[in-house]
Amino acid sequence: MNQLGLTGFVIDLSRVLPGVIAGWGVIVSPFGGVFRFDFLIVGIVFFVLDFACSRISRAVR
Repeated sequence: MNQLGLTGFVIDLSRVLPGVIAGWGVIVSPFGGVFRFDFLIVGIVFFVLDFACSRISRAVR
């Protein structure tokens, strides 16, 4: 992960997450990585927020 330069980004993102979901649902993959449900939840929230803002901007025009 250091080779890709993502370590700092993951650490910063983990610090920003609310304490309720930070580190929740970590599943280790057999390939040496992890799947984090907390990142998934944040991604879904941002997707819904983007969709809502898009619909609102179309309605205003």
